[in-house]
Amino acid sequence: MSSNTEASAEAPPPDPLSQGGSVPSTAGDPTVDFNDVFSLRKPKDARAGLSSGLKSICKGVLAGAAGLVAAPIVGAQREGWVGAAKGVAAGVVGAVVLPVTGVAVGTVQMVRGVVNTGEAMSESNKGKIWDEVRREWVDKPDGTIITADAARQSARSLTKPAAGVDYYEILQVPRDAPPEAIKKAYYVLAKRWHPDKNPGDESAHQRFQLLGEAYQVLGNADLRARYDKHGAAGLDQVNIMDGGEFFNIMDGG
Repeated sequence: MSSNTEASAEAPPPDPLSQGGSVPSTAGDPTVDFNDVFSLRKPKDARAGLSSGLKSICKGVLAGAAGLVAAPIVGAQREGWVGAAKGVAAGVVGAVVLPVTGVAVGTVQMVRGVVNTGEAMSESNKGKIWDEVRREWVDKPDGTIITADAARQSARSLTKPAAGVDYYEILQVPRDAPPEAIKKAYYVLAKRWHPDKNPGDESAHQRFQLLGEAYQVLGNADLRARYDKHGAAGLDQVNIMDGGEFFNIMDGG
């Protein structure tokens, strides 16, 4: 009986990782999403390609530096000193691989931007506009009345707020959420439901659009106050930017 008690007392505590826990992703961790670090979206022109390329390079350098610091810590939490040593090795590899990958992706994006500049000039001269969501040139909607479908086609179209929706529920935040919590919720959900990650999924596209609409209202102190007081009726004179265009502006183009 005593031997069983001693064995039980000496048994190590359960590893939270084996029970569904999580730790920050590190270099070499298969859970790291390439698309969360680097962007291979089609750039509109040379300027957009330069912007996308520089962001990929910067993200690669920052991710490599973060992995170099985080990997030994995570390794130590998992396996003690042995894990810390493994983490140092993984961090060093990531500190080299991620910046190099960032430079490679960045260079590709810059070249693609230059190549696409000719198309941009040609399509623009034809009166077409660039759709930030679909990443292609589309015809301008005819007439002065912009429908919901036209708003999806035109990245710079404005539309009225959707009726019968709860912006707090869309962003999954409480009604007393501080501005920083609302901003974080928008970025997390917008990246999850972005059309680039859900090609051909119309429901994801609609959710992405509603997320942009919700943040344009709740992320603005004046509009949020009007919405809290009067609901959708307080937004009668408000125009909402297309979700794709809004996301790209917030994300730095």
